Amino acid sequence: MCEIGAGMSDYESTAEDTYQSIEEDGAEALLELINKGEYDPKQSKYTDTSSETIQIVTVMTGYKSTDVDGVSVLRTDIKFLVPALGLPRSPRSGDKLRWQGLEYDVIDCATVQPGDTPVLHKVQGRL
Repeated sequence: MCEIGAGMSDYESTAEDTYQSIEEDGAEALLELINKGEYDPKQSKYTDTSSETIQIVTVMTGYKSTDVDGVSVLRTDIKFLVPALGLPRSPRSGDKLRWQGLEYDVIDCATVQPGDTPVLHKVQGRL
């Protein structure tokens, strides 16, 4: 757990509070951040791909029926609330999230970021 230090901005304090709230009420999960290298058109793939798996806490929620359009958001998609504190970067399409024995593809991620401090990631996961 991170400690609030002297000189933290209000947004850094908000990021810490968000982390603590999700840690209290959430569940452990694994987030695999996949870093693609250069695209090689001859091989039709990315080269030098690497990944980093990070243990996180998350709260799972669903989408409102009005958000489900059958294209961008499917009925079976899950929204994961992931605190930004401690992550080296925002989750993005192509990453993986493992929660309760299931592996979800990260389809999209909306970051709550007042000012220059990321606070929360709303990760769209799909089986």
